[in-house]
Amino acid sequence: LRGSKIGRPVDFPLKMDLSDRLAMGSPVRNDKDVLFRLYAVSQHFGSLNFGHYTAIIWHEGTGKWHQADDSSFTQFDTIDQWYTNTERAKEAAYILFYRRCKE
Repeated sequence: LRGSKIGRPVDFPLKMDLSDRLAMGSPVRNDKDVLFRLYAVSQHFGSLNFGHYTAIIWHEGTGKWHQADDSSFTQFDTIDQWYTNTERAKEAAYILFYRRCKE
């Protein structure tokens, strides 16, 4: 493959309200079902030709964030700890996973 991977840091919200993205008059525009919360981040470290994937996952039971790697599983109290403790955390964000939430 020719080209290069874009390595700019990506700022992404923990919560998103998509109500302003819906058409005026939409029956769900004021519904609480248009709120979404981040629950996982797939990360890619490397280039277009090779690399390594990890995942950051929110665990509802513990109320904490966890990083899964090949041989380790690290717990973080907040996603900010992951930002500061993981080299190039925001640059490696590859896929963001959100789910609907009530608040």
